[in-house]
Amino acid sequence: MGPLATARSARGRARQEAGAARDPRNAVDRVLHLVARRACQVAGVSTCSAYLRDRDGVFRGRAIHNPVRADALNWLRRSQAGIDADEFTREIVESRLPVLITDAQHDPRPVRAAMREWGIRSMLGVPMIADDEVVGVLFLDNRGEPRSYTVDDKLKLLALANLGAIAVGFAQRAEAAESSARGLARRNRALERARAVEDELTRCVLEGGGIADIARRAADMTGKPCAVLDGELEPLAVGHAPGGLSAWSAGMRSPRLVAAAESLGPSMHTLVEPQPAAGLYRRLLLVRGPQGGGDCFVVLAEHGGTLNAFDTLVAEHATALVALQLATARRTPGAGAQPPARAVADPEGLGRWAEAQGVDAESPHLVCLVRWRSADSGAATLLAELQTALDEAAPCGAPPCLAYGDGVAVLLPWLADTGAQAPSAPPWLVAALEQLAAAGRVAAAVSGVSRSGGDCARAVAECERMLRWSAGRGGEEPVQVVDRASLGPAGLLLSCCDPDAMGAYARELLGDLDDGSRARSRQLETLRLFFERGRSIRAVAAALGVHENTVRYRLAKVRQATGLDVVADPTGQLAAQLALLAQEASGAS
Repeated sequence: MGPLATARSARGRARQEAGAARDPRNAVDRVLHLVARRACQVAGVSTCSAYLRDRDGVFRGRAIHNPVRADALNWLRRSQAGIDADEFTREIVESRLPVLITDAQHDPRPVRAAMREWGIRSMLGVPMIADDEVVGVLFLDNRGEPRSYTVDDKLKLLALANLGAIAVGFAQRAEAAESSARGLARRNRALERARAVEDELTRCVLEGGGIADIARRAADMTGKPCAVLDGELEPLAVGHAPGGLSAWSAGMRSPRLVAAAESLGPSMHTLVEPQPAAGLYRRLLLVRGPQGGGDCFVVLAEHGGTLNAFDTLVAEHATALVALQLATARRTPGAGAQPPARAVADPEGLGRWAEAQGVDAESPHLVCLVRWRSADSGAATLLAELQTALDEAAPCGAPPCLAYGDGVAVLLPWLADTGAQAPSAPPWLVAALEQLAAAGRVAAAVSGVSRSGGDCARAVAECERMLRWSAGRGGEEPVQVVDRASLGPAGLLLSCCDPDAMGAYARELLGDLDDGSRARSRQLETLRLFFERGRSIRAVAAALGVHENTVRYRLAKVRQATGLDVVADPTGQLAAQLALLAQEASGAS
């Protein structure tokens, strides 16, 4: 390569380095690395590290050229120069001239531990001066090789360091300008988002939307479930997260949320941390309405991502609009936000009420139907007394309750990870029912798992069949609770079949075995034990205290009476078991 090509190559590299130094992204470190590399070339040494003074007056490592070890840069950025034990740096700063240490291993001025760790024999420190102030320091060494410097070398390095200090000043101002521009852009984007949120929610109201529409729109915008509560923390409306969680199952009645609401001032917001012991499994954002409007709260539950500033923005705008609607309704005669329904007469109405309480496809729940068995009081009295009992017994307050027909419907959250094989009445529900026993005997039925408000009609019908079955069996206990867990396999039949129809099916299939005679009763008892003992004739004989041939004789009589070969035919065995389950589920056994 000729001299001309060499000069062009050098100019090209210089332009690239100058462009990199002007890059506002991490510009200061780029400038310092360029200065360190040039210092190594001027001094003829292998390594140069650059320290920059921060606002506290401490010199912190920022760049290194040609490091000895792979972790050198990380070590450098954790290190400080100019501390009490570093007399070397203080001498450089005070003299404002290059300072040379020829025997770094024994000289008391530098930090001896660092000199030993890096095996430094000699080191030259050069101040970086700009505007008559030392803004940084360059440290040059030759990887354990001793190195002497002439006066000319020191003057060249000092001039280079001072030019580097000026370039660092430009880079810092460029970084500040870039940071300011980014901050301004973020503020502009935030204002645009705020305007979009306000426009979206305001348009929802102008189009005739009510509180429920505001809750749904807020949930759609944030991707998080939203609940609107009145001043007493009773739900006014619930909006579901797209594809996700319902807000009422996120612990809206937990003591921690209640305490946060009581301490919150108008137009303020707070984060409520999870409280699993009280049913609060997710972090909540709680926003209170402005002063002068209707007292209300908006709750967003963490779902699909952490709660952020945008969620707060949406919740604040939603709260303001809800408060405005409540205040307008309060001042307008005959108008107002409709309070939550307190009674319905049909399963479809119960389903609509459940949807308003926040039941969706991702929040499994159970329906419990409670009725008096002996008292003359109506559903309204039962509702009031049951809610009082549930407030005391439930770990996070009474679940949603509603008068339904001559009883009360209760929505119970179902936790799939409880380990239960079948839905059952939780202990706190049984405890609440026992509190009502003083006023009269009660019966309760708990349905299988439902996964939407539309499932309520099916769940209520299942509870009705369970209560009919329970009433047919009689019993004088003050509290009767039936559920899938207590019914066993018969509960599956009750979930989809009417007890009368199941009784007819059992009578048709079992035939003369159900005529009530002594001999037939023995045969029927033997048939039940045959299935309970795993179809073992020997086990049945031992349980009844009879000979095995007696068991075979009775099972032969069963085949003669029903046409079902329960000993050898699997189809006959299945039919007989279904008939016995239907008989049990119908209450005819």
